Amino acid sequence: YASADSLLLEIPHPHTRHAGHYQVSIMLFGYTMTFDYELYDVNAVRLQSSAGTRVPISALVYGRKYELQQLVFVSVANFPQTLGVSDIVADMDAETAVEIQAVQDTTTCVPA
Repeated sequence: YASADSLLLEIPHPHTRHAGHYQVSIMLFGYTMTFDYELYDVNAVRLQSSAGTRVPISALVYGRKYELQQLVFVSVANFPQTLGVSDIVADMDAETAVEIQAVQDTTTCVPA
């Protein structure tokens, strides 16, 4: 067979699956390639993205240790609107309460 710099495969999602995380394996000429695949309910409350999920807790600058307080930003789809920080509970490892500093509605949809 001839080699190519790249190959594009079109794979339709299976209609018989339920929402969830799956791993897809492709076997081609003795090679196995895998990748993660997610099917989700477009109307369900779900995590869209997060940023700042891997941050340092301290830094040493000119011999002085500084405790860092980094922010984590989370975007959630289909979340009820007009909620305040006191309406949301967050924790870390189901043990440590996490303070929510701000809630901002980024997209507003008119109910049908």
